[in-house]
Amino acid sequence: MHLMKIGIPLFAVSYSSSFADTLPRLYIMNFREVRDLGLFSSIIVILGLGLVLPNAISSYRYPKMSYEYGLTGDKYKF
Repeated sequence: MHLMKIGIPLFAVSYSSSFADTLPRLYIMNFREVRDLGLFSSIIVILGLGLVLPNAISSYRYPKMSYEYGLTGDKYKF
């Protein structure tokens, strides 16, 4: 029961977030042309690629910075 109290709100937030992401596509599909949906989708891909680079850099740098901080205790060294 405890897991249900935690899991159901998490699922609801995740599901509503996914649903909210589809609303612009549904609007374009119903009130605009198919060409506009294609242009919108390519822009979403480009924005997604813009998020990949910072995540990749932080995935590489964070462990190195944590290791250095653990060795020296100086948070400004790295």
